[in-house]
Amino acid sequence: PDQTGEEQVRRYICTLLQTTQVIITAPNIAPFNYTVHRDELDAPVEQTFSGVFRKDIFKRIFSLQEGIMSVTARVGNRTIGVKDVCFVPLAPNIEECALISPFQWFQNDRSAVDVVVTDNKNGHNATYLEHVFRCVSSPLETADGSFNTMSCLTTFSGPAQVNIALGGFSDKGDPLQADAIVLSLPLNNHLNETLNGDAEAWELAFVEFMKGWSDPDIELAYMAERSIEDELQREAYQDIFTVALSYFLMFGYVAIMLGKVSCCGDTGVPLYCVRRWLVDAKISLGLAGVLFVLLSVVGSLGIFSYAGYKSTVIIMEVIPFLVLAVGVDNIFILVQALQRDILQVGETGNQQLIRIFADVAPSMLLSAASEIIAFACGSLSNQPAVHDFSLYASVAVLLNFLLQVSVFVVLLSWDRQRELDERIDVFCCVGASTDVHLSEGETRPHSPLYLLVSKVWVPALLNTTVVRFLVMSFFGLTFCLSIAAIPHLSIGLDQQLALPKDSYVGPYFIYLNKYLEVGAPVYFVVELEDEQGNYSLNASALEGQNQLCGVSGCNVDSVVSQVNIYANFSHFSRLAQLLIPG
Repeated sequence: PDQTGEEQVRRYICTLLQTTQVIITAPNIAPFNYTVHRDELDAPVEQTFSGVFRKDIFKRIFSLQEGIMSVTARVGNRTIGVKDVCFVPLAPNIEECALISPFQWFQNDRSAVDVVVTDNKNGHNATYLEHVFRCVSSPLETADGSFNTMSCLTTFSGPAQVNIALGGFSDKGDPLQADAIVLSLPLNNHLNETLNGDAEAWELAFVEFMKGWSDPDIELAYMAERSIEDELQREAYQDIFTVALSYFLMFGYVAIMLGKVSCCGDTGVPLYCVRRWLVDAKISLGLAGVLFVLLSVVGSLGIFSYAGYKSTVIIMEVIPFLVLAVGVDNIFILVQALQRDILQVGETGNQQLIRIFADVAPSMLLSAASEIIAFACGSLSNQPAVHDFSLYASVAVLLNFLLQVSVFVVLLSWDRQRELDERIDVFCCVGASTDVHLSEGETRPHSPLYLLVSKVWVPALLNTTVVRFLVMSFFGLTFCLSIAAIPHLSIGLDQQLALPKDSYVGPYFIYLNKYLEVGAPVYFVVELEDEQGNYSLNASALEGQNQLCGVSGCNVDSVVSQVNIYANFSHFSRLAQLLIPG
């Protein structure tokens, strides 16, 4: 069927999961050795435990988990607790959250860590470390005979898998030497987003609780499902000042560079008198040009918001800078072409502008069209972020071009007439009589940048064949080196780079890559096509069961069998554990 993977999953699973996770380490606590007495038949073994298993550290982390599970949030007049929003797999029979942590091996009872069981036959004492050793070796153990027959199963009657509850032991090969304890709490994530308000409120309270928690011997990183979106939104608000400052600086640059000051006086000395500058300034045009860029960005956002498209952080932050960078080119082309032109005999200001615009309009059109088409081609991408960004950018550039060839031309004609009448810029009703008048057949002196390019740069570049050869060789070599470096580019976007530097989510991504042994769950949706072409799966029929199951008697090519076979090949699959049909 023509559906995305997420749509297929949500079609059959009304509630997915969103994970709240805490990764905890004690880097300054040294590992220690302990003699583990397993049972009567096995000899004691000398076992090395990492610092997170030291009793005082272990109990302090245990206390942290209890604090997390007691977090509440207020939604209206209601108090939301963790059990109101967490995933309860065996409800209503067992109303316990599917929390995965090493403390589930103690049934979430912190007092059990202090229990010491004496074996009268062998005369040794069994502590919490014996139970940790047993549960790491056998998470499905239902009765640990050496520790008051305490079960290793969780309070929700499932196993606390070692590779989920512990982290940072893959290089050591021994989970008991794990560098990190991981608390993973899945919350309900409903298809109807209006039902997720309670979970989002609880996540916000969880984040505030974690921000206020500290311990001198413990370092941790944490994240809720909403954390990335919240931090990106916070960054967007912080960047408002940066965007405003960039537009202000661009306005100043355009206003200064568009203006041109004529020499005054009869001595021939280029004195830049204030009165002449007030006439030649282009502050109004510069403000209008930058304002058109801003209006085009807002217009693009409005059009696609009305059409139902969502605006991402990249769109909100990058589009204004992008359109600002490419949107002022045509302004310079049109204004400077008019400034460098000579007023023909018998020609009015408007007639001159019409002639100049007819000359430069094709270049402006081709430049804008190439930018619009380039962005429009990007909208053909299947990646939603690239697709939406390209659409927003192409429409913003189009709107900016339309404003430039319509409203800006009108403003330019008024400004040209103001300049010919020697009225002050901005305060156009105030005259400023000067000694310099632009008559027929005359044009303004060229700008310093024009003189630099025409008198210095281009003559030096085209002076000799050797110079041209060196220039072409340099850029040719740079091009070849760039081609050679393409295979070394890393594919993908590092999420940490998109976050503020002071974000609490940044350390989480570092811990995630450093300590976690497994990643997010993977969903496989299987659909069987019936005779009418409808997709359905009758799990009660033998055919449907055999295509799914992975035990003896199932199809050799069943989904579970195939996935589990490939899961054993590390070079082909990244699955951490075998598939369990739901």
